Amino acid sequence: MLKKRQYWFLVIEVIIYSSFLYLDFYSREYAYSNRLKFAGIFLCFFMTFLSLVLDKREKSDKRKEVDKEGQDCFLVFAAFFFTVGADILLLFTDAYWQGVVCFIIVQSIYFYRISILASEGRNSFYIRHLLVRICLGVLCNLIFLFCGIWEPVTCASSFYLISFVGNLYWLFKIFLEHKKVREKSWFLRFLSGMVLFFLCDICVGVYNLTDYLPFLTKDTARYLQYAGNLMWMFYLPGQVLLSLSGKDNKEESFFYSS
Repeated sequence: MLKKRQYWFLVIEVIIYSSFLYLDFYSREYAYSNRLKFAGIFLCFFMTFLSLVLDKREKSDKRKEVDKEGQDCFLVFAAFFFTVGADILLLFTDAYWQGVVCFIIVQSIYFYRISILASEGRNSFYIRHLLVRICLGVLCNLIFLFCGIWEPVTCASSFYLISFVGNLYWLFKIFLEHKKVREKSWFLRFLSGMVLFFLCDICVGVYNLTDYLPFLTKDTARYLQYAGNLMWMFYLPGQVLLSLSGKDNKEESFFYSS
């Protein structure tokens, strides 16, 4: 159940969301729109900070459970720390590959949350699958190098895509195999937020196709560019859900196995 501050958070985010969508689709004031977008993300970060600090104060009796809830809230907070860094780089600078690297860190943090659920807290699961992802990323980059299309941004993007697809695979696997987890609102927010996040990245990929497919007609390229306006239509709602996905101690413990 959402707290009062979270309802106000959602109201403000809806206002920000509506405002920058209007600017993107109608007035084309992208400078103002980017500031609003960043304000929406920073507000998500601030909410994760409040959850980490205030909710921990409200918990009293069950010390062990408090520590576990605090760990999950800290992971969400850490993910948003790097999300803010990534959005600063991508919205206001040309440091694109550095921004993607920040998002790789974000996905690694989210995978740690997933691995706790998927493996009952065994770190070996996380390390093993992380090494597999690194090996796949290296293989992809060797192919890029052989094909003569290697660039820092394609290098970072390949690692990022592998990490994200892997995270979605495990989230859906957990969702389908564990009836109990489907009843947890925090997990549904986590899953839904990641799906919207991925839809945003699909739009990013479509938007950038014109840079890698020079044979496209002008009309086709123009239509692909419209995907640029759809990125944030998925991205901010996804980040709002992720910022609210910290485990609620009032729910029966499932995320952490004792």
